[in-house]
Amino acid sequence: MSRESLADIAVRYGQFSTFGHKDYEMAKKSGYNDDEIKKWLDQDKSRLHADNRKGGSTGLYDEISANAVDLRKKVDIDRGRAAQQAKPKSGKRMAGSKEFQENLQTAKKPEVDQFKRQVNRENSVNQKLTQADSEQSSNIYNKYVNANRQAQFGRGDVSSIIDKYTFKARESNPIDVTALDKHIRRGPMYHEAKAEVAGLQTYGDKYRNSRENSKSWSQPDPMEGVEKPDFMSFYKQTKKDIDSIDI
Repeated sequence: MSRESLADIAVRYGQFSTFGHKDYEMAKKSGYNDDEIKKWLDQDKSRLHADNRKGGSTGLYDEISANAVDLRKKVDIDRGRAAQQAKPKSGKRMAGSKEFQENLQTAKKPEVDQFKRQVNRENSVNQKLTQADSEQSSNIYNKYVNANRQAQFGRGDVSSIIDKYTFKARESNPIDVTALDKHIRRGPMYHEAKAEVAGLQTYGDKYRNSRENSKSWSQPDPMEGVEKPDFMSFYKQTKKDIDSIDI
């Protein structure tokens, strides 16, 4: 049984269509040795991703040269043989072949036309919705403008409008302002009287005893005069005591 070509392996396995760590693993399983793989890669640098070329960040080429390939970097993807069949038989890379570019343009044209038609349809719908919203907003605005004009017809200032609605409120809900004012002003006196009654019920008449058992009071006799102290006697005795101290 013939083994797969390295080009087929590169297209079928791994993250990209270029040769990577997964492709290396499958090439080794297919019976290729490092010298064969390295010789095939040297024929065309584009067969390796920029990161896998000599000095690259993932460095597959350098790992093959050092016989120390790290398969932990592989991406386990198998696109199947359908990917190989899509590869041009000429051996050129798919993205670089003339046939591929022609097929790409042919495939893109219907999609582009369809996309343009969809964009035109959406723009048309948006224009109609915008126009409808504009007409509806204009109608609502005009409606309330006319209503406001009718409400203010024949009135030259704001006070007239206030008087109008005050009069209407008075008709629909008449209020005796005088009686209301009287009721409001009487409230504090009422609550004060209620508080006084509640205090009498709780503590009784606190001033009854003083009214019924009042005490007689008379002015007391004035205090007698105070004798003036003899400061000179104090001085003499103190001086005598000090002089008697031997130092």
